[in-house]
Amino acid sequence: MAAETDEIMIVTTDEVATGMGEVDEVVGLLFATNSLPTQAIAKLREKAAEIAADAIVGFRMTDAGDSVTVYGTAVYMCQGPKASSRRSSR
Repeated sequence: MAAETDEIMIVTTDEVATGMGEVDEVVGLLFATNSLPTQAIAKLREKAAEIAADAIVGFRMTDAGDSVTVYGTAVYMCQGPKASSRRSSR
């Protein structure tokens, strides 16, 4: 699953940069908590992969001292790697 989760783009902006495709559909808010920021981000990517999201927009991170919470909005992209398979299943 590592290769699949690596394909999920994470951006801090509410939109994806021009040339990267446009948001087709908002899936919903995702969050993950861990003591290590890298592990929290990895968990967030795994959750996005489970729902076949192409990207996470509006990424944020909060530090509570002993744990880090990361969150963002999972989206489907018009030209994302999974877009054609989603269209065929609709």
